[in-house]
Amino acid sequence: MRTEAAQPPETSPAAAEAEAEESDAGAGAQTKPKWDDILKDPEYKAAFDSQVSGILSKRLAKANEREQSMAKLTPALEMLAKKYGVDARDFDGLTAKIVDDDNMYRERAAEMGVDVKTAKLLAQNENMVEHEKAEKQNFIQQQMVMNHIAKLNEQGNALRAEFPDFNLEAEMQNDMFVKLTQPGMLSVEDAYKAVHRKEIEAAKKQAMEQQAMIAAQAAVRAGQARPRENGAGAAATITRVPPAQRSKAEREELKRRIYAADARGEKLPVDW
Repeated sequence: MRTEAAQPPETSPAAAEAEAEESDAGAGAQTKPKWDDILKDPEYKAAFDSQVSGILSKRLAKANEREQSMAKLTPALEMLAKKYGVDARDFDGLTAKIVDDDNMYRERAAEMGVDVKTAKLLAQNENMVEHEKAEKQNFIQQQMVMNHIAKLNEQGNALRAEFPDFNLEAEMQNDMFVKLTQPGMLSVEDAYKAVHRKEIEAAKKQAMEQQAMIAAQAAVRAGQARPRENGAGAAATITRVPPAQRSKAEREELKRRIYAADARGEKLPVDW
């Protein structure tokens, strides 16, 4: 009896593509920098801290408002605590008593046409959904802050090509710069140029003046080095051809000129 060797299971094209995508995703996850590693950059961390500080300030203001509201609610909470037999400072215990009180759901149960137990369960589920929604929203906001800081840092690094002295950490101490670079507002470059417009214009003017001065000095040096024309410079070197090396016609012309000059009491130039 012949036994056939077991064949490896065939892989469908769809399965192979899925495996490739999983492999690519895994590789991308490995190369993606961790948030803790990003924050090791002092400038990046300072920018992040500045943004977070602004958010915390707003939350602190809201917390103060809640504290004032809580002070107004204290008398009512003390009455509820007394009703349910718990300490007014035991918020968890008081909350549990109120949430579990069937009387809180009787009206709703009547409106929905269900019993109190069902109305209570539905209300608790709704509260849980709202709580999860709030947590998700907080997480999204944190991610938005992180992405915004990463964008600012990237733009800041690019801006150093034009302004080598640009320091994002220092700029984040400027309230106007922070406001201008909020999400949906200006880029780091536009905000920096808006905040430091006068300094940038002054620096450009100074650079243009320096360039003009350098060009003027170069022109002066070039004029001094240029040879003078029309014999204004040093005497030119004269090369005289001896008479013996001249043609017969040239020698005859030389004699004629010598006699004529002698008759006038003159001498011919040395180049003759």
